This record gives sequence, structure tokens and C-alpha cells, in this order.
Amino acid sequence: MRETKRRAPEERPRRGKDAPLEIHFYCESVPFTEETIRLETSLGGSESALIHLARGMAGRGHTIVVYTRFARDEDGSPVMESYRDDFGIWWFDNSKAMMNSIIRARQPEVFVSLRHPGIMQWASLTDCKLRLLWNEDLLTTPGDYFASAWQTDLHVFVSDYHMEQYCREIPDLRPLSWATRNPVDMAALRAAVDGVEKEPDRLIHISRPERAMVAGERSPLLEAFARLRKLRPDATLAVARYHSMYEGNPNVDAVCDRADELVAETEGVEYLGALNKEQLYGEIARSQLMLYPGVRTFAETSCIAAIEAQALGTPLVCTDIGALRETLHTDAGRSVSGDSLDEEYQEACVDACVALLADGDAYRRAQAAGREWAARYDMHAVAAEWETKILGMFDERFETRTSAVFDRALWNDDIRAAEHITESYPEGEVILAERIATSNETPERYAETALSPADEFGHNQRFEVVFYALERLFPNHGTDELRILDFAGGNGSLSACLLRFFPQANVDMVDYSGELVNGAKRWIGEEFDDGAHADRFQAFVADVESVPSTGYDLVLAGEIAEHFTRPEEFLTRLETHAAEPTDDAPGGAVLITVPQGPFAEYMHANSLDWSRHLRGHKFCFDHRDLEAIAGHRDGYDQIHMINDDTPRGSLCGHYVAHWRRDGQELGAPDIERKARRMRPRDRLSVCMIAKDGENDIARCLKSVDAIADEVWIADTGSRDATMQLAKPYTRNGGDVWSIGKCPDVPADLPSPGDFGWARNQSASRVTGDWVLWIDCDEFLENPENVHKFLTDNPFNGYVLRQCHVMKDAPYRFDKPIRLFRREPVGTQAGTQYQCHAAIHEHFQADVNDLIEPALIMSGVDIIHLGYVNERLRRTKCQSRNIPLLLHDRQVRPDRELGLLLEAREYCNYAKWEKEQAAQATGDPNPPILRERKKLERALSILSHGFFDPQGKYWEAAFEVYQDAVRLLGVGSEFLVGDLGPHGEMVTRTLWFANVEHYETYVRDVARRIREMSRLPAIDWAADEVEEAPAAQHVAPVVGAAALDAAAGG
Repeated sequence: MRETKRRAPEERPRRGKDAPLEIHFYCESVPFTEETIRLETSLGGSESALIHLARGMAGRGHTIVVYTRFARDEDGSPVMESYRDDFGIWWFDNSKAMMNSIIRARQPEVFVSLRHPGIMQWASLTDCKLRLLWNEDLLTTPGDYFASAWQTDLHVFVSDYHMEQYCREIPDLRPLSWATRNPVDMAALRAAVDGVEKEPDRLIHISRPERAMVAGERSPLLEAFARLRKLRPDATLAVARYHSMYEGNPNVDAVCDRADELVAETEGVEYLGALNKEQLYGEIARSQLMLYPGVRTFAETSCIAAIEAQALGTPLVCTDIGALRETLHTDAGRSVSGDSLDEEYQEACVDACVALLADGDAYRRAQAAGREWAARYDMHAVAAEWETKILGMFDERFETRTSAVFDRALWNDDIRAAEHITESYPEGEVILAERIATSNETPERYAETALSPADEFGHNQRFEVVFYALERLFPNHGTDELRILDFAGGNGSLSACLLRFFPQANVDMVDYSGELVNGAKRWIGEEFDDGAHADRFQAFVADVESVPSTGYDLVLAGEIAEHFTRPEEFLTRLETHAAEPTDDAPGGAVLITVPQGPFAEYMHANSLDWSRHLRGHKFCFDHRDLEAIAGHRDGYDQIHMINDDTPRGSLCGHYVAHWRRDGQELGAPDIERKARRMRPRDRLSVCMIAKDGENDIARCLKSVDAIADEVWIADTGSRDATMQLAKPYTRNGGDVWSIGKCPDVPADLPSPGDFGWARNQSASRVTGDWVLWIDCDEFLENPENVHKFLTDNPFNGYVLRQCHVMKDAPYRFDKPIRLFRREPVGTQAGTQYQCHAAIHEHFQADVNDLIEPALIMSGVDIIHLGYVNERLRRTKCQSRNIPLLLHDRQVRPDRELGLLLEAREYCNYAKWEKEQAAQATGDPNPPILRERKKLERALSILSHGFFDPQGKYWEAAFEVYQDAVRLLGVGSEFLVGDLGPHGEMVTRTLWFANVEHYETYVRDVARRIREMSRLPAIDWAADEVEEAPAAQHVAPVVGAAALDAAAGG
């Protein structure tokens, strides 16, 4: 994707908020070849819409990249590595490795996935400035779809009908949804009509066979056509279809085979096969009508064939279903209501065809209306709307979240961008001044933190990329007699590499630090290769203005340009030391390396060690900055190197860019563009309560140290070193303070008297966008995965698996919502989440209203060490949890979760009685006697209040229900077919108190199986919309903070 040609300054694109975009599209479809990209092979509507939109956007000056599955050779390799088409669009294979290398390097401003929500969860998309999911299909699995929404900024649909179908099922999508139109190439369509005459009574049908050709044992299309032939004996029907990604599936192939048989058996029907666009347009253009009697099991979301037919002057007769009432102009054909298999429908369909064919005036009016209507779908018009929408989203986000964009710039050490943003955010001026004033960048400080040259030589992966570039710049490096300047050479390790790589060259090293210069002289002159290169090496203390020589064949500047607020000015001065071009030789080469991303995150080892924390960067490069500065220069090229992710999970790397001095001026980065399209930074607050936790708290705080922007710790009465150990972890923000015991509870209750009160105190001072709450006896596993989830999306909370480590009990985990927005969005906007319980507390919207919507955060777990054995668990339960639960039931009798917890504790009492009786009597299964009444009360609570498979506490309640039934010895044992964690069928042995409970459970299993493969609700008429239930609690979307399995978790 390197653009190496020279571009004159006057050819540079527009800048600022309206600067051209870089848009990357992802598509998983039929195998693509060059011919497919040129639309010379058969292609489905969604894929052709992608090609047309890409062409339309490229025509507006935007950089377009498309990832799709390339066709494979016999050995499984893609038939091509990349392809650039005649529209300037770059095409790449959509393998993860290929996509990762390009997206990490270019951090596109817009990423668009066509039809595939799963890719939206990919971590490499974190730094894409906008992420769009372009839907073409009907929604069938709301839970799976919604699970991808955490990293989707906009859900794009191709009709109003399409958007409504999704938003009825998932109402939280509505604020993030936009309806566009599938584009077509109107110029190509108009050209296809030239010189083409309509063939009398010729009809055409274009679609996949299951959508009208084959419906079980019947064919709506051919049955309707047979009726038409009785009235118009000369009528003919041409049938075309296209290749799809579903071919190869036995069920799909069987339908296609059946369609072929039906076509062969039916008189007057011609099978055209799979046509390319030019062939298809010709066939539609010479047909008098397009016939599409759609089946009731499928509703079009757009129907590109209908757009093409109207553009080509071919009226359409179709079923009034789905989006066809939007795509087909009311005067451009006829839409027929009803079921295409019904006799009444087929008669109406034939009547519509006959009326259009027989009435020349009506036919011509339909043609004119269709052509005018289809112009709205022209790819250039649709592309203009996409551009307006995307630029508008950037503007709106910048204007509504300016402070968070400013935070992102400062976090990335991009002082230049932060300065620019203060023009719109004056409050940032003081913050920026403080950052600049506290910069600890000095030559002496760099010397203190520098690696030894021997340690860095041969181990710096960045050097490998540098010399890959140099090998191409200087193919005769073994014999070239060059003069080389290594500016900001530091410890001399790069100079040493240069001396070996260019054995005939002289290398001058310059650095700001006298200590580093002297160390480099000593190491290269005496130790490196036993001083063999000493006569070709010099080192000086100087800045860019005072380099003692000029005319260098190669000027290198490694990791220094980012230390200047205006790097283009530094590079302009640096370039003067390169040789000027002559008639006989090009100018000297300039090669720089710069970091990409928030490198300061690497330096913060932990809050107890700030020795390597150096903040000296002032400019954070992206590839467009480099292209704006030097992309027009002779021999410009750019290489990217991927680094390991930071402890915070940020994506970082290095750019290696080079060009030659050629007499042109360097350009300047487009800071307005960069600032306005920068993703806002969401800040994370961590809050916790503590008491006598000196053995645990450091472990807990270390686990969140790299990801927390502030840490707030409310101490409830520690008598050990808890507060002192915690204090260093609040250096970046937050505090440790004492709150003691809740003042509003009876004095005899164990501390803190009310955990909900204490938890609310700990969260009362947070200022972050998101809040994570955690306890001393827990720690966060894989914290680097957290921040990618903290972004603009419809979710108000995240479930983190709480894994209980117990040496004498089976492994188990709970699913509490441990991370939530401080300021909720959607239907809970304006709510302040608080805890409403003395024990087993959770942050909620109200005492019985959970944080919604919420999502399971994959890849992050909370490890709980508070109950490492049953003895400790039981002691805490009896001495602390049960007294607090009894108090909570008195003061909050309406708390639903409290009632369930009461039932669980009754089961615990019964379990303990059973264990004691077994030890005393030797009977392995003694009856429950002492606690039987409580156990019966538990079963009553569970049966009447919680036996609802769609209830918010169902999963936890059913587990307690199983305990209660087994302990009481009532009901019966059943072998039940069920769905496993991955949707597979499994069998489970379960107890049910009565047949009604068993039947309720089995009905829910059937419901879940249907939901996995169900067809969406289809509206047959505008005033008869079948409402689908909102996806409030569909897995993996979690609306409930699940009950802690270990008492008191």
C-alpha cells in the first residue's frame, strides 16, 4: 500500500475537518479474483453493493481498502497478495494476519464490516476511529448480534424496514442506527439500455432459488408463470441466479438442484445461469417485466435486482413484503399482498402482469417512475450520503466529548494535538500547562534510563526494520563509500550496526547527552569488535543546529522527531545536513523512526517504582502525519513494525520512513483532521472497601494498577497496615480514607454494618467514565483486556466472571456486574447506580432494577481468594453474612434478590445439618430434620417467586432450587435434553418438585432451540406489524448480577 510516486504540493488533498477519509471494508463472501472485482463474474447483491460503494467513495477522493476472501491456488495460497483496481481501491485477502498488519499500521479512520458482526469484536480494531457494521441480512439471533455491539459505533441498514426489524428486537440499538440504501452504478445501467429493444412478453427472475423458485415441493414462481401462459401463451421466463457464499452447503445445493429440475421441466422457461453485471443488465433491459413472487419465509431488506430493473426500464411485479415497498416506487410496477403459494395471490400476480403488458401508457409511466426513482440509488449519490454521515459523526463526537478527546491527546503525549484542541476546550489550557511544566525530559535523565549499548546491540527489533529499509535503499552497501549521520544516536548501538552494515562508510554520531556520547566513543572505540571500526567513527555533543558537518549521503534520526511539538520544523533543519541533489546524483537519504501509540504505558512498571517513568514525547505520529510531511518527496516509503501490546492493552508500534532530499519543502501534519477524528478516551475509576487487608490489598491493587486512572479506597476500620500499603497506588488519582462503620445500623451488627453503604461511600468520589469495584481478597486476571471495552456503545455495565478459589470444593464462578458507567446511557440515562443491600450488594439502578443492558466481558476474570476452604467460608457466613442478611431482610423486605438469598441460606443450614448428622451417625444420606421447615420455606420461595426461565435471577435460582429439592427428597429425577454452553445438545439429570416445573423447563429448552435458528418476524402489511419481544436478557447479553454461589461473595 505504499504510495512512492512524487506528488506536487498543489495536488495535495483538502485538509481539516473535511479531509479525505481512509476507509477499510471487511467482507466474507465468495472467493474473489481480479475478474470478480471488475464485476466480470456473477456476484450477489450485498457484494456488488460493496464494490459500488467503494467505487463511489474512491471517486470522492477517499482512500479505500477492501479485505475479502481471495480465491485459492491448489496449495491453499491466495491467487494474489493484493490488487489495486482502476478506481484506485486497494484489495487484500481477509486473512487475520494480512488484516492485522495493515490495520495496525494504518489505524484507519473508518472500518466497515459488511454483514459480519463477529469481526467487530476483534482487538485490532481498537484504534480505528469509527467502526461501522453494515448489515444486509435479517436479524435471526439477537443475542449473538448484540454481543458484538460493544465495539460498534454505528449500525448501518439498507432500508427503514431493515432498521426497524433490528430495533424492535434490540431497542438499545436505535440511537446508534442509520438507514442508507444499496448503491448501483447508474452510468453502467444507462449504458446497458442503449440500443436494446424489449422482447414482447419476456419476463425475467433473478434471485437465489429458495426465495421464490423452490418452496418445499412447490414453486411459487413457476406456478404463477404457468397461470400467465394460459393468458399470454407466448410469454417466456428467463431465470438467473448468482454465486453465493452458501454454495457447498448440502441443503443449499439440494435446493439449487431442485430448481434446475423444475426449470428443465417447465415449458417457456430459460435458465441463464450465473451472469456478470454486464450480461445481467442486458438481459433485464430486453425483458418486459421482472417477476418476483417472494415467499413468506424471506423478506428482502433492499433487493438490488428491483433497483436495477427500475433503472433499466423494466417494471417489477413482486410480493408486498419487507423492504420492497420502499425499494419499488409505487408507480414503477405492482406489488401484491399475500402468500405467494395461495391461489388468490397467484391470480392477483398474473393480473398485475397482464395489466402492465396490455396497457402501453401504464407501462411507460411505470418505466419513467422507475428510472427516476432508481437515480436515488446511484453509487455517487449514496457515497455522498455516507461521507456526510461519517464526517457528521466525527464532528458530533468531537463537539460533545471534547474533553475526552483532549484527554486522549494528552495520554498519547501528543502535545501538538492537545494545544489545538484547547481552542475548542479552554479548560484544557491549565491542564496542558501543568503537563508541560512537569515534563522530566533532560539529557541527563535520558542518560540515566538508557540501556547499555552492548545490551541493545543485536536485540533491538526496530533496528532489523531499519536495516531492511537500508538494504533496499543501498543495495551495494558492502562497497558504498558513504558519509552517514546518526542523529540522536544515544548509546551508540545503532552506529555500531551501521559500521558493520556499511564496512566502507564513515559514521558520525550526534547526541544531546555528553555522558551518552562519551560512552559511545568508549564502547565503539575499545570494546565493540575490539575497536576495529574506531577510525571510521566520530561522536559529538550537538543539537540539530550545530551538527559540525553537512553533505551526508544518509541521515538517520531514530526516535527523536516525536520529542518536538512541530516535528516538520525539526526535520526541515535535519534535512539540511543531507547532500543536495545534483544532475548526476540524487539527494542524500533521510531515514527516521518514530513510535506509534501511547509509549508511556510501557514505562509505568507499577506505582511503587517510578524510576523509568519518563514523559518526553510531544507528538504522537500516525501514518497520515508522516505522509503529510514527506509523502510527496522523492523515494518516500514507510514501513510499520508491530510492538507487543502495552500493560494497558494499547496497540503500539514503530514507523520507519525514508525519503531523499530533492529541493522540495516538507509538508505539515493536518492537526485539525487528526484532532477531530481522534477517539475519546474513557477514564476508569477503581473503588474498593477494605479492612485489615494487609495480606491481600497489594496483590489486588497491583492487578489494576496499570489500567486504573484513579483508585478510591474506603477503609472501614483497619488496625493493620492496609491504608499505608494502599496509598502509593493513588498517586495518579484517588485517595485512601477512613469511613468506619455505618452509623445507621444496630451496634451489634458485624462491621461494616451495611456493605451497600460502605460500597456507596467508596464510589462517591469517582470521576471516571467507568467504575470497577473490587475487594481486597480479589485480583483482576488479564487486566490488559479491559480498556478496549470502555468506549461509546449501548452497554451500561459489564459482567466479569468471579472465580472462587477453594481447595475443598469444585471450581465455580459467578457473573456479577462489576464494571459500570458512571453516567448511564439509553433508557437508564440520568440514573445513579448504587448498592441497595447490607450484604451481597451489587450496584444497581434501584433495589430491584439491574444495570441494563450489560454484557459479559470476555477475557477478563476476577479471582476471589476469600473462601479458600469450606471452614473459612462457613465461619464468615455464620458470623458476618447471615446476621447482615437477616438485618437486610428487615429493612429491605421488597428486595427480590434478598428473598432468593434467604432461600439459599436455608439450603446452607440444611447442608450443614446433613454433614453433621452424617459424621455423627455414619449414615451417608441422613434426612433433614432440624432445618426442614426452613428448607420447605426455601422451596416455596423458589417455586412461587423465581421459577421463571426468563426471569433475571433464573440461573442462580434454579441452582438453589436443585439443592432444595434434593435435600428435601421430594419430586422426581428426570433425564432432560438441554443446550450446552456452545449451543450443542447435551443431556442433564435434574430434579423437579412436580410435573409442572418439569414441563416449564422443557418448554424453555424448546424456546431456546427455536431462537438459535428461528426466522425473524416478517410484516406482511404496513398496518399489521408482528411485534417481536425486545432482546432484554438474551444470552450472552446479561441483565442480571448473578447470585454469588459461595455465601458472602
